[in-house]
Amino acid sequence: MDEGWLEWPVKDSLRRYVERLSDGAILAEGGAVIEAETFRWPFARDAEGGTTILRARGEVRLLGYGGVLDISLRNPVVTIGGSGNTLEIDYPWASADEQPAVVIAHLSALSDDASVWGVTLSEDGAELFNNYAAGAEMASLTVRAN
Repeated sequence: MDEGWLEWPVKDSLRRYVERLSDGAILAEGGAVIEAETFRWPFARDAEGGTTILRARGEVRLLGYGGVLDISLRNPVVTIGGSGNTLEIDYPWASADEQPAVVIAHLSALSDDASVWGVTLSEDGAELFNNYAAGAEMASLTVRAN
C-alpha cells in the first residue's frame, strides 16, 4: 500500500470569498492541513481489481455567516478506474452513527502520469457547494506519492 497526499485548492474564488467574510474561517483537522493556497489530506492507496482507491483522512471546513455557510470536506476518497474516476467525501449531513459517502465530483486525467486531475462537480457536489452548478469546473486535484 502506497501513501501520499491529495492536494486540492477547491476553487480559488471560493477560498478568497470565505477569507474576506468578517466571520469567515477555513479550518483543517484530523490529518488535513492548509498549506499555501491549497488543502492537503494524507492518503493510503489500495487496489481492488482494476480500480485504484486513494483513501484520505481529515477534514477541511469553510465557514461563514454564523454557520449558514458550512462546507465540510471530510475523508476524501479518489477512485480511479472501474465505473469512472470520482472524488467522494463523507456525507456532511449524516447523523453521528452513520458515515455514508457521496460522490461530489468526476475526475479527468490532466497529466500522463495520472498525478493531476480535472475536477467537475456532480449533482451532489453542486448541492454541497450550493452556488455552483453540476458540471462546474473546480480547481485541479493533485496526487503526490511519498
